[in-house]
Amino acid sequence: MITKCQCVIVVVAVVALVIVNTTNTTSDTYPQLVPFPLQNIATSFGQLTSVLQDIRNEMRNMDETMMDIHNVIRTSKPTIQRHSGRILEGGDITRPRHCQDLLKEGDRGRGVRQVYPFPGRPHDVADVYCDQITDGGGWLVFQRRLNLPTREDFNRTWIEYQLGFGNMSGEFWAGLDIVHVLTSSSLQQLRIDLSDWEDEYRWAKYGVFRVNSSDDYYRLTIDRYTGDAVDALEYHNGAKFTTHDADHDTRPDENCGVMRSSGWWFQNCEYCNLNGLPHEGIYTSSQDGIQWDKWMGDQYSLKRATMMIKPALVKK
Repeated sequence: MITKCQCVIVVVAVVALVIVNTTNTTSDTYPQLVPFPLQNIATSFGQLTSVLQDIRNEMRNMDETMMDIHNVIRTSKPTIQRHSGRILEGGDITRPRHCQDLLKEGDRGRGVRQVYPFPGRPHDVADVYCDQITDGGGWLVFQRRLNLPTREDFNRTWIEYQLGFGNMSGEFWAGLDIVHVLTSSSLQQLRIDLSDWEDEYRWAKYGVFRVNSSDDYYRLTIDRYTGDAVDALEYHNGAKFTTHDADHDTRPDENCGVMRSSGWWFQNCEYCNLNGLPHEGIYTSSQDGIQWDKWMGDQYSLKRATMMIKPALVKK
């Protein structure tokens, strides 16, 4: 690229050659002015004209490049907002705390996204699975069971259920800690989707869903049921979470987490348990499958199950 500095040098050189030739003098004191051939002047100005044309071409190319950059920024704005937050008037940044925030900013489909759910920790990011299709979208999936060749083990320790486990491209549990954070900072609703081995589907929705902190052993609160699965979770309202190594159920003589090979909000013990063992349909072992008793009974293990939350609709 030809710079302005180079242009100035050319002009100065031409003028200097026209005015003076410092190599020939008639006096020891003063230089002799000599004529500069007009042909050389014309050649120099021709070269200068070519240089200026090159500069104009470069500036035109720069304008086109800047326009391309502007178009890229404009078309990438929704993605930039989803990952970096929205810049508000005054320079403040608001970051998405939930999948519903991403939905409002134009996110579509299903998949892993990044949100900032922790109050007072605006830079702490969490990977979550968002469903922007089901029931209007905006759902954050925190539990999913699928019929896969390799199944995830849900008979996990207390710590694992706190922090989460699995693979978000398959079966997973997002973690009691993040569910508590989301449900304690704003009112959430819960949606549960179920499928049997004949691929019939049922759903249950709770307009109120809350999970308390670890100090209260992640006690469950639900209310305002709707759906066609028949409410099997009502029995578990108020239950603390139990795993095979942390017994907080109401059964006096045994640990339901050990009996059912999973972690869940057991009472004495359950009418549903979506973290059970992945039997195929009817089974004969000790009620330890992926259960929703009010639909398929306590000796039937479901094919699929999903639990997800989003901010609740507040009744006025």
